[in-house]
Amino acid sequence: RRVLGDDKQEYSVTESMVDFNRAGSALVEIVFRPDVRSAEEAASIVSTLRALLRHIGTCDGKMEEGSLRCDLNVSIAPIPGAST
Repeated sequence: RRVLGDDKQEYSVTESMVDFNRAGSALVEIVFRPDVRSAEEAASIVSTLRALLRHIGTCDGKMEEGSLRCDLNVSIAPIPGAST
């Protein structure tokens, strides 16, 4: 999935597309829907993803320099079978 400005999205299954930031660096967006139950589990997922990206040479993973950024969306939903 490639995200364009103003939350417009463009999809393609027949071609690769590259998005660049203002400095001309290529951007990659990884979207997945894990079932995360704690802050520790979320931190573990980001740490594992960071290690993988560093291992394959996609980025240096320096979050403090902005080389890798993590944006989280949180949904709060009732747990099936739990009483309220």
